Amino acid sequence: KRNMENKKDTSDLAATVKAFELGSQVILLRHANSKYNFELASLLAQEHTEEDIVRVKTKRSLRSAPISELGLQQCEETSEVVSKLKVEIVLVSPMKRTLQTAY
Repeated sequence: KRNMENKKDTSDLAATVKAFELGSQVILLRHANSKYNFELASLLAQEHTEEDIVRVKTKRSLRSAPISELGLQQCEETSEVVSKLKVEIVLVSPMKRTLQTAY
């Protein structure tokens, strides 16, 4: 079974490489604003200590934080532009905010 998975991965990779050889473009997008970004920016806008920053950066619920309200707006705006492109492949990390942005 593992060999079959490796062959599929190699096949997908070969198709991607072929697309690049044919002159495809690569467009990189960062995930939309997340609740983590929002909470960190809110903290930085007020008086804070290093411990406060560490607390936010290590807060378990924010590790794979969903996108914020601002992030939803950013996704809608980006979608209007991206929908006009011929997208063949989308690669995305498994983080909640990146999946929401890609969707």
